[in-house]
Amino acid sequence: MGNQVLLACGMTAGPLFTVAYLLQGASRVGYRPFRHPVSSLAFGRAGWVQTVNFLLAGLLSLVFAVGLWRVGSSRWGALLIGAWAVGLLGAGAFRTDPVANSTGFGPPAFGERA
Repeated sequence: MGNQVLLACGMTAGPLFTVAYLLQGASRVGYRPFRHPVSSLAFGRAGWVQTVNFLLAGLLSLVFAVGLWRVGSSRWGALLIGAWAVGLLGAGAFRTDPVANSTGFGPPAFGERA
């Protein structure tokens, strides 16, 4: 792949990831963005969408890190973005624990009714 394509992948990773989780959060009953982490969108019937979102953003970011490694003046930047990409891939591969005190997104908090 050409360096321009590799770098363009990085330009799309962030906005695509953000738009996807904002649309999912707006469409999920009980999801509150200031209370629930984005990874909690991976629960439920539509949870596969957030899993794919993490994996796609991770792959695009990893490709971007390769592009930066090739053309960038800072190897540290490419390594840090590569580490970020591996974290996104891990978030897609391993589902988070349920969040307490959240309708439809985990078990009730201590002392609350289910």
